[in-house]
Amino acid sequence: RMLLLVAETLHKENWRREFVDALGEERGNALFSDVVVECYASLEKYQNTCWDIIVADEAHHLRSEMRCDYIGSMSSDYFLGLSATLSCGGDADELVRVLEMTYGRFVTLDFNIQDAIDSGVLAEPKIYVHVLPLKDLKKPVEVVEEWGVMAKRKEYRTTYAERKTFLDKTAYPAARLVIVCTPKEAYDYYTECMEQWRRKTFNARKAAGIRDESQDTDQIKFMRNKYLHYSTLRKGLLGKVKTTFSKKLLASLAGKKYICFCSDVAQGNELGGDHVIYSDRNDGIKNADVINDFNDGRISSLFAVNMIQEGQNLNGIQAGVVVQLGGKERQFIQKFGRAMRASCPEQHIVVLNGTRDIDYYKSAVSGIDKRFIIYETYGSLRH
Repeated sequence: RMLLLVAETLHKENWRREFVDALGEERGNALFSDVVVECYASLEKYQNTCWDIIVADEAHHLRSEMRCDYIGSMSSDYFLGLSATLSCGGDADELVRVLEMTYGRFVTLDFNIQDAIDSGVLAEPKIYVHVLPLKDLKKPVEVVEEWGVMAKRKEYRTTYAERKTFLDKTAYPAARLVIVCTPKEAYDYYTECMEQWRRKTFNARKAAGIRDESQDTDQIKFMRNKYLHYSTLRKGLLGKVKTTFSKKLLASLAGKKYICFCSDVAQGNELGGDHVIYSDRNDGIKNADVINDFNDGRISSLFAVNMIQEGQNLNGIQAGVVVQLGGKERQFIQKFGRAMRASCPEQHIVVLNGTRDIDYYKSAVSGIDKRFIIYETYGSLRH
């Protein structure tokens, strides 16, 4: 008796396809029909059950205390956990410790993308890093600040150089200030605001003797949220100013089957149109239909923000594009892995020089052999 745990209902069909690909249509479906396939959200139904083998796909979904309690009540001769976002010697250790209390000692095997390439599991990729100089981007952007009673706000437009003229709250008690500036000026503005609120949060915690975020007062939570607000705006800016370049990059991939991870839904809609998928769409198009059209070859491009990073089988991808990087290495690994099954995988990463993009990029590819990386630089935006 085999129990196969998956993260989402959609993943059940992915596993059926894996069985068929491995064993053929008849044998694959026959074996799959003998397996109990269930989502983690339904683990409660299987408390105190016995199995010959339990396979936990995307095993990081087991880390909640309640799910660990459920899995701890079950018995099995074998337990296999699979995950691309846990690492031995790191956050996998606690999960393994809990599992070992029920199932005995686990053997942990940890390998990265480079290990998979070296062992021939994955083909050698070509990783194109498109480095855009932020200072050379001149198309104006708008930074908006608002304060005071909403009904009394007056709109003022100014430049980055003159922005501080309007910050006197006695002269401008209620305002909507629109700062027209270059992307570099907008980036500097958001960074300055982030640093200001980060410093205020740190000093307030220090004065109150608070070290743990869970003990933050309402005032400190307000300061921290302001920092996160400007951080989100800055990240959104970096994604937005890459749109024009990304259109030309995607045009160069015409004739290839590719997946593109965008900075937000708005950018996904602009770049991908009806080929974009996102969680809260209400336009009558079903994400499953878009994915099926992609897998069956009716469309050759697929656009997403954070969806389809894990547990989703996508057929025939030849290239992957990551428009916006973030500080979470796991998300990059999941996005990067979407295109790595190709016989000649091609990856494109768009970064802005002079921003945190560079730090995120270096961290993300730190374990990959540099001979697979090809730098494309665009001084004075030659694109």
